[in-house]
Amino acid sequence: MRLFPIVFLAMVSLVSASLADTFQDAETALERGDFAAARPAFERLAAQGHPGSQFRLGYLHRNGLGGRKDLEAAAHWYRRAAVQGHVQAQRSLAVALELGRGLARDPEEASIWYHRAAENDDGYAQRWLGDAYLRGTESIGGDPTRAYFWYRLAAYHDPGCPAIADGLKESGASLTARQRQDLDAKADDWRNDRDFGRD
Repeated sequence: MRLFPIVFLAMVSLVSASLADTFQDAETALERGDFAAARPAFERLAAQGHPGSQFRLGYLHRNGLGGRKDLEAAAHWYRRAAVQGHVQAQRSLAVALELGRGLARDPEEASIWYHRAAENDDGYAQRWLGDAYLRGTESIGGDPTRAYFWYRLAAYHDPGCPAIADGLKESGASLTARQRQDLDAKADDWRNDRDFGRD
């Protein structure tokens, strides 16, 4: 009876290793520009639930690489990967929902996915939220405190970006020096608590 768990774990390890090898092969084909080889490999892995492959397949559909351009299929695969926590897919799904690419335009759901991506340390989503809270959108009311916080996090990704610097300046103008200092500390703590970008 004890042999079964060991055999089962060995089989799971082999399948996982095989998926990783196949995914890496598909990534290599994609990097080479061999979309005809990459797309079917990503399709097989995506059907097995591999979130990285689902995202890549969405990307290939979105751009018409290795087959016809299909924005509905792209949104479908972005969503499948996004619900599994794939950050780039979360952002890509948010953009598709915001712009109505491949699915009905839905600013409220887009904002949910931008928040998820931003909370998973996606700099583009953090900047988008900074802009949204600064100006207000269909689904997000203006809030300079939140705008400043998200811009501050986005600045970790692109410290020299003039648009982020302008957003920090504009959102910070209505805050006191103490509020800005507290938000700077909150952003630092947020990043440190999540230990992003560290080995």
